[in-house]
Amino acid sequence: MRRAWRTVALVTATVALLLPGRVAVAEPGLAGANDWTCTPSASHPRPVVLVHGSGSDIYRAFPVLAVLLRAEGYCVFARNIGGVPAWYDPSKIVWGTADIRRSGDELRSFVDEVRARTGSTQVDIVGHSSGGTVARQYLKNGGAGAVRSLVLVSSANNGTTFAGLRGLYPDLASLGMREDQIAGQVFGAAGTQMQVGSTLLADLDAGGQTIAGVRYTAIATRDDEVATPPETAFLAAADNVRNVWVQDGCPTNRVAHGSMLIDPRALHLVLAALDPDYGRTHTPPCAS
Repeated sequence: MRRAWRTVALVTATVALLLPGRVAVAEPGLAGANDWTCTPSASHPRPVVLVHGSGSDIYRAFPVLAVLLRAEGYCVFARNIGGVPAWYDPSKIVWGTADIRRSGDELRSFVDEVRARTGSTQVDIVGHSSGGTVARQYLKNGGAGAVRSLVLVSSANNGTTFAGLRGLYPDLASLGMREDQIAGQVFGAAGTQMQVGSTLLADLDAGGQTIAGVRYTAIATRDDEVATPPETAFLAAADNVRNVWVQDGCPTNRVAHGSMLIDPRALHLVLAALDPDYGRTHTPPCAS
């Protein structure tokens, strides 16, 4: 595990240069993920499926988390989903920007493949940003029995106002575009569907935000500038829900939306959500 955490330090600077980004760049592979010969162990019997957010891809979202999970003995799988040709260059694909309903169907197919090839009845899912909403869409539409745990990282479960987008995309802001317009421009249909009051979110919430039999953990940061207000990341209280701030117990740990998957404390919370024993036996790091 010590070796895996050294990997965090090596890749963090590179990943930070890529966030936020608009166009996914194809890569030959994701370290730690998609080893189809991996056999789930008794200690970690469920494969972990990683779901990226809008305008990102698995290579930029999960170079740290995939390695950490594999070092802990998990079988880890990830696939780019929700791709749409870029409006300014149709030869380029912007991942995670398609209609979230379509992305949910793509996730269903991938989870079915993971289960079939690993012989696992269920998987655990970690979704970042709109990737968490894609996972909720999949669960709402027949996937619940195939998932034991869903870990939502900075996912706007109650919709977002995208309050920080003008600062993140000053070129678009300089054109006079509002936050909702920037969201649609950068994040496509998914950006529109993630906004407060969307029909998709209303459909997901109908009958309750959670599904019995699934264990939910929602991890949020008070410094989120994309899922805003930050409290939007939390699910309605229920016996199968745990809502947690990265800053709980460490108020000095400052982390923005795009850095949640490289921040050591946020990553610790993900590992603890997947395996409560990890949280009991490992001290969460605290940045000052």
